[in-house]
Amino acid sequence: MKRIMAMLDAMTSDTEPFLFKYKADFGEAWRVPPVMYDLLETPWHRVRSTFDLMR
Repeated sequence: MKRIMAMLDAMTSDTEPFLFKYKADFGEAWRVPPVMYDLLETPWHRVRSTFDLMR
């Protein structure tokens, strides 16, 4: 995720519309995980800051 964020930062100055979230178990064994409510409850990452969906 950090590598993708760094590439985006180098490519454009307007990075605010992009949100990132890393879930280790999402890609594990190529299966769809159960509903992950914490995706809404915990802050997402931006290139230069974080973004809280619950605010």
